[in-house]
Amino acid sequence: MQSTPQLRLGYQPGSGRTSQIEVTASGNTVALGYNGQGQRVSKQVLSSSRAEVSSRLYVHGMHALPILEVEQDGTRWPTSMGPTG
Repeated sequence: MQSTPQLRLGYQPGSGRTSQIEVTASGNTVALGYNGQGQRVSKQVLSSSRAEVSSRLYVHGMHALPILEVEQDGTRWPTSMGPTG
């Protein structure tokens, strides 16, 4: 875990990907999840009491970038990139 006066960063062993970001002033935490290909598949924001504030799922297709993002309330955000999607 690395830290600055404002943030504490946690990393996945082996891959070195950021798995957790804690905002030290508020105690809020952002937790990040990845699939086997190393693509981010989830992001949760947790309060200092560990209650979920928000969450987002990332749906991937055949490429590295997500094709769809889904909020915890069910709101969907398509993420097309360029004229062919």
